[in-house]
This record gives sequence, structure tokens and C-alpha cells, in this order.
Amino acid sequence: MRACRLCFILLLSFVGKLSAQFDDPFGSQAGGAKPATTVQLLLSHNEAKPGSTVTAGLELTMDDGWHTYWINPGAAGTATDVEWTLPKGVTAGPIQWPTPDKFTALGLIGYGYHDKTILFVPLAIAADVALGQATISGKVSWLECKELCIPRDQQVSAKLVIAGTAKVSADAAELDATKKKLPKADARLAVKAWWDGAAKDDERTLLIEFDAGQSGTDADFFALLFESFEVSPESEVTASGAAKVRIKKTVMKFEGAWPSELAGLAVRNLKDHGKTEAYRVKFPILASASGAAATTTTQAPPPATADKSLWRMLLYAFIGGLILNVMPCVLPVISLKILGFVNQSKESPARVRLLGMLYGAGVVVSFLVLAGVVIGVKSAGELASWGMQMSNPQFVVLLTVLIMLVALN
Repeated sequence: MRACRLCFILLLSFVGKLSAQFDDPFGSQAGGAKPATTVQLLLSHNEAKPGSTVTAGLELTMDDGWHTYWINPGAAGTATDVEWTLPKGVTAGPIQWPTPDKFTALGLIGYGYHDKTILFVPLAIAADVALGQATISGKVSWLECKELCIPRDQQVSAKLVIAGTAKVSADAAELDATKKKLPKADARLAVKAWWDGAAKDDERTLLIEFDAGQSGTDADFFALLFESFEVSPESEVTASGAAKVRIKKTVMKFEGAWPSELAGLAVRNLKDHGKTEAYRVKFPILASASGAAATTTTQAPPPATADKSLWRMLLYAFIGGLILNVMPCVLPVISLKILGFVNQSKESPARVRLLGMLYGAGVVVSFLVLAGVVIGVKSAGELASWGMQMSNPQFVVLLTVLIMLVALN
């Protein structure tokens, strides 16, 4: 027992020294107190006239190996966002996103940026705005990832003089050169899309075809982000006829009817960054290759199908629970539970049923509370996901101490 107490004291000493090193909640392995991404606010003008538009550029510079995310992050991630604090008479438009890279990180396919990128935001200046110096500022929030992901934010600001004349800034040339690389609107791609067969539960295969130019099969389609459905970032690309490319995608529906149209980027020369071309496209989804139009009145699967799917998931969950019983961390506990059943057999059946119901209710309520915490954090605009706390060294240390205390009990 004395040896156990000595081990516990040594562990607490180690925890104290270790915790003192973690001023940043994500620790040095996650980039420490210094973010791996720096953000700078660039303006196209030092002076601007009332009634004009100034281009703001959020320049994100990432350390080697790190990346941030596009408006649609892909299989996982969070898009960069900005909360503006603007003077009266100045209004910010939506972010204009450069063409992202498509990459695989930790086995997941995502869309995002490496090294350096500039996100463009138009700032409209009202015709009746007061003349004088104004401060353009905002809070930029992003998720930076390498071996793990860390949410970051930074305040940025720049001065803008509202005057009777316009004067471009020193950053105008860089902004103009980079802005030319934004995805273009082009109707010459002749984009067509149709469903490849019927839906299977809440998944359905979609085929997209467009002119590939000289890129051959080095092409892809990056879908925008939608609330009621998701287009998987995985693609199966094949040639289709003369100078055309066909891309097979999987659409996963969350609610409502199957989509009747789709929007995103048609990208060519994906591997050759110097020749990459991206075009903003929006097109209808046809019912089949023959061109029978799909309508927005397509009905969702009947309730019976949804019920069968639910029962199948419950069956899989039950089978998974049985398998967990033979895991090394669970199997030794089964004997303790059997002893508990033997002891309870001496009690009244009503009490046994009551204890069983209370135990089951406790498990359900515990998970509902955890789910509520995650939903609440996300609703507040913060980043939250299962297992994210395991990247926090302080949480891991606390968990280690807890397990040590249980072992000493």
C-alpha cells in the first residue's frame, strides 16, 4: 500500500510539471501557443470613393504540411469564416473562394489549401457614407490540420480612407493577380448529370459529364455544401466519348426529396497546378441518361423502408454489443456482472426490474447529455466532435490520473 501511495505521489508530481507546460489547451504537439497559420487583411485601396467597391483579401499563410479548408471541407473539417466589424455604410459580401486542392489526410478526402491562399471579400461602400478614415476589422476563424486539427481565430484590421478620390494600395497588384485565378463562369463545358439507377436507402449514384478539353481524365467535380444532402468527395473518373469526361459520385440524402439540381466547380488539369482550370457550374439532374427530367416533386422513400432501415441499424447495434462482450476490456467484467445477478436473485422481482430500468435509463440519459453538449457547442458556432478532447494533453493527463486512481482502489 505504501508503494502504491508513493507511485500516486510521483504521478501527481509528473502531472503538475506536465500541466505547467501546456498553457495552450492543445499543447506543443498541436502547434503550441503559436498557430501554424497566420492571417493578414489586405485591401485593394488605401482611399476609396463613396459608392465604390473595395476588395478585401484574407491572406492565410500556412506552415509546411498544414492545411485549411474550402467552403465544402469534404469528408471532415470546417470552412474558414470571418465575423466583420465594419463602419456604418460599409457592407461585406460573401467570401469568394479560390480553387481548392483535393487531398487525403488521415484516410479522409478533403478540399482545402496549403502554403498560402487569399480569400476575397467585396466591401461595398454606400454613396452617402461619411468621409474620413475608417477601420475595417474582423475575427477570422479557421481549422488548421496536419497530424491533428486545431481550431484557431485571429483578429485582423486595416485602415481605409473614404475620400473624393480613389487610391490603390501596395497590395492591389497581388490581389488582382490572384483574383484572376478564381473559378470562372463558363457555359461551354456542356455539363450533364443524371441518376445512375434507383436509390439504395439514403444513397444514390450520380453521373456527371462535361467537356474535358486537353485534360483527358485529369478532371473532377467539387460540389458545394448543402444542408439536405451531401456529395461524397470520392470520384470515379473515366473518359466518355470525344474529349469528354464522366465522373461517378455518391449522393447521401439527409432529408426531403432527392436534389433536382447541383452546383459546384468543374475542375480540369487537376494534377498540373500551373494549368488547373476551374469553372463555376450549376446544372439540373436528369432521371436517366436518356434525358427524362427529374422533378422536385420526387417523393422520399416510404415510411416502411425507413422503418426497415432503422430496424436493421438496431440489429447491427445489438450484434456489435454482443461482439464487445468478448473484448479484453469488457470480458473480465462479465464475471462481476454474473455475481451481481446471483446476488440480485435473492431480492424481489419488482426491485430487480426497477434497478434494471434505472440502469438502462441512466445509460440513455448519459448519452443524451453528451449529445446535447456537442449540439449546444456547435450551435454556438464552435467546433466540436467526438474524440476531439483526446487531442488535448490536459484532458489526457486528467484521464490518466483517473485511471490510476481506479487501479489503486
